[in-house]
Amino acid sequence: MGRPKTHPTAGTAGLAVGLTLQFVITGIAVGAMYGLVALGFVIIYNVTGIVNFAQGTFPTLGGLIMVSFAAAHLPLPLALLLDALIVALVGVGFGALASLTFKGESPLPPIIVTLGLSLAFEGICMFVWSFNPLSYPAFTGANALYVLGAAVYPQALWVIGIALILVLLTYGFFEYTYLGKAVRACSINRRAARLVGIDVNLMALLAFGLSAATGAIAGAVITPLTTISFNSDVTLAVNGFAAAIFGGLENPMAAVAGGIVLGIISTLAQGYIGNGFDVVAALVLMLIVLLSRPQGVFANIFTARVKAA
Repeated sequence: MGRPKTHPTAGTAGLAVGLTLQFVITGIAVGAMYGLVALGFVIIYNVTGIVNFAQGTFPTLGGLIMVSFAAAHLPLPLALLLDALIVALVGVGFGALASLTFKGESPLPPIIVTLGLSLAFEGICMFVWSFNPLSYPAFTGANALYVLGAAVYPQALWVIGIALILVLLTYGFFEYTYLGKAVRACSINRRAARLVGIDVNLMALLAFGLSAATGAIAGAVITPLTTISFNSDVTLAVNGFAAAIFGGLENPMAAVAGGIVLGIISTLAQGYIGNGFDVVAALVLMLIVLLSRPQGVFANIFTARVKAA
């Protein structure tokens, strides 16, 4: 998966400031991407206890489907809605295979299933959309705005704005809707949820569907900013999982905040050290957090927590 487009800063006096600002702005957009993927990890984990390593498949599939919809000249709102619905159905299928097929206490079988599904969908995506990186035009034009010499692309603002909207909607769903509270009940105590008549298996499928829809929207909004291909799911899953671990795997807002911070640090590492160090920075930070603060850096800052089972 490509990196968001950047623009060289102008002028000599403010070159260092402009360059750093450019990296930070790019990092926020990159981090919002990671945060959207991390949000999907959080939704599934907090309901089923499963870490879905096929999570990167959802934004990849969402982005590739949007490329086809854009080529067919579908209106943007309709294309986004259809994209989310199609990928949500795929997510429900993933959930049926991962959380219902294996009912033992060991978490290993669902992990194997999600990894297998991820590889299978890589092959399907390559067959349908080929192996070439794809993109489509930005939502509101490609001309950049300049702030202190740093380029700000409108599509990056779309990514950041939609990430904020989705995390607020997720929080509102879990905290203020009857269905969301039923999902939370399954995550807190599955046996008690069954006793009061909640279908735990249905809630698990709902979690996968919501996670997939969120991922589809993420893929749709990031594809005009970068490129996406059949194997983008690996990069998205690794960085999204690192963001969720860094911010807090039990807290939607913390996971997105972790993604943004991780995106800034990774982009600065790539810009000042070299290509490939963005991934190194993400993995090193994830390991440090796992060893020193496994609940996540922002887990106690944001109070809107959905407790894991």
